[in-house]
Amino acid sequence: MDHRRTLAALLIGFAAMAAAPAGDVPLREARWIAADQRVAALIRPLAACQRPAADTATQRLVDLGELAFRTPLLLGGQAARAGLSCNSCHVNGRDNPGFSFPGVSGAPGTADVTTSILSSHRGDGQFNPKRIPDLALDPPIVAVDADDRALKRFIRGLIVEEFDGPEPSPDTLVGLAEFVRHQGTTDCARRAPVLATSSDETLLIRKALAIAASDEHRTSLGLMAARAALGRLHERYVGLAREQAAIVGFDEKLAARQRGTSSEVDLEKALNQLSAMLARAETRSLYNSRRLAKALK
Repeated sequence: MDHRRTLAALLIGFAAMAAAPAGDVPLREARWIAADQRVAALIRPLAACQRPAADTATQRLVDLGELAFRTPLLLGGQAARAGLSCNSCHVNGRDNPGFSFPGVSGAPGTADVTTSILSSHRGDGQFNPKRIPDLALDPPIVAVDADDRALKRFIRGLIVEEFDGPEPSPDTLVGLAEFVRHQGTTDCARRAPVLATSSDETLLIRKALAIAASDEHRTSLGLMAARAALGRLHERYVGLAREQAAIVGFDEKLAARQRGTSSEVDLEKALNQLSAMLARAETRSLYNSRRLAKALK
């Protein structure tokens, strides 16, 4: 897969959607949420329930897995073209009560994992949507013990067979397995939904850049995840030309880093500046519930 070309197309797609005419859904992730649940789900998503890792090396793997979990290009076929990621169904590693994908979902919060719409491997010709499980609260489908290889085989099957995705690297599979293993805390059931902010994405970008810098074999995934997060930010700041230009400018720095043509740019400083700008404009963006509700009408 030519990740650089695909990533450029992905960001262009995000930008085009952000400039879509009135009446179109302005956020890609909103398109797969039942209309009456969109505002609540996008303003106050389910809280993450993730246990801290026992050591720095394991935490880096958990972070790597989280990046892959939130990156649409991990999956393939129709899912990738629609902008779906693992996080689309399992928001912050939980479930998604409002998930509604035509031909895949029955009632909101369900999905048919054996549909030919998303997979050329597992389509069974029957419509049998099931409730999307909460990775933190529901019993695991397969064992998640650290020494059990079944979890990695299961995750690989989801990517390659259920979604027609490209073969994930062994490193990515280990990261995804660690991310899943670390879901769940003793107080998870009591955690209220959290307020979504631009800092959610900029924090993810920080993790992505740290992963990209940690190992040359992880650079592609790290930059892919960072640019996908920038695409989501670009959508949220629709109509705010200065902020969207700054997002695109930062993305161009990452694109240059991918091509290997960038000069020495202080990405941390540039990200701090971008983060501060976006935080100042948050009340005028689609992180504001009233503005989002108006945009989704």
